[in-house]
Amino acid sequence: MAADKPLVMGQNLLRDASSIVWIDGVTGGSPRVDASYPLSRLHDSYTDLLTKASGSYNVLRVAIDFGAAGVEFDSVAVIAHDAFSVGGYAMRVFVADDLNNTVNSSEIAYHGLSADTRQAWTILKHTGSTPLRYSSVRYAFVVFYAVAPKLYSVGEIIFARRRQLKTNPFGAWDTNHLRTRAAVTASPSGIKTVHVRSKGERILRATMRPHETDRVDDLLALWEADTDYGTYPFVWIDQPTTAPERAALMRWDMLERTSMYLGPYQREIPIQASEQGPHYVELDP
Repeated sequence: MAADKPLVMGQNLLRDASSIVWIDGVTGGSPRVDASYPLSRLHDSYTDLLTKASGSYNVLRVAIDFGAAGVEFDSVAVIAHDAFSVGGYAMRVFVADDLNNTVNSSEIAYHGLSADTRQAWTILKHTGSTPLRYSSVRYAFVVFYAVAPKLYSVGEIIFARRRQLKTNPFGAWDTNHLRTRAAVTASPSGIKTVHVRSKGERILRATMRPHETDRVDDLLALWEADTDYGTYPFVWIDQPTTAPERAALMRWDMLERTSMYLGPYQREIPIQASEQGPHYVELDP
């Protein structure tokens, strides 16, 4: 990661959380849930289906109860939020031993909001300078701050154990491969009109050629275990150290997995995916 090689987050622990709720305030507070904007939308794989609290507040937190057994994670991402545009100024991530965020509460990530509609934290820590992996966590919180009462909208929140690639993809690899979906019609006189359905969609066409067993296993598990045989999306970040705000939520274009041997150890593993719309990275301000 320090070398800025691509990073992927296929797992999303929110899918199996015991409960997720909007609560006002950093600590304490009361549930502020709007049934018309359910919090299940935070892990439904769609960025256009948003969750909102039942009212506007200076501070709102998404409170997550992962269940008694707890979970293990080292990365967090928020995709398709409007905090900056509605007047928010910061997001923070906490872990604690109670839903009130008061027992053994620790801040593990902070972001002063920019115009981006997403943020990924790939370095989590509450002390020291070394990135940490948190285990046996039951309660976690993503907290939104504003100077005046605000009503936030959020599309996806991802808590995961990342899979860090050792190298860039092999051979030709285009980090600016984009697609517009449109229909073109022509009049009898030859005037062409473009009917745009979407624009700015990121296309990922990458080939990895690992030879170490753990690297091979990581890539195979991304498709099989993390995204349930390609049925869930994953987050892809080209440069996790210098540009974590370029985190793209990708849908697999592959409905089959292949990992061909190039020799006794080396494998060729393709990654083919396209960005989940309509909140494309390219369209961020």
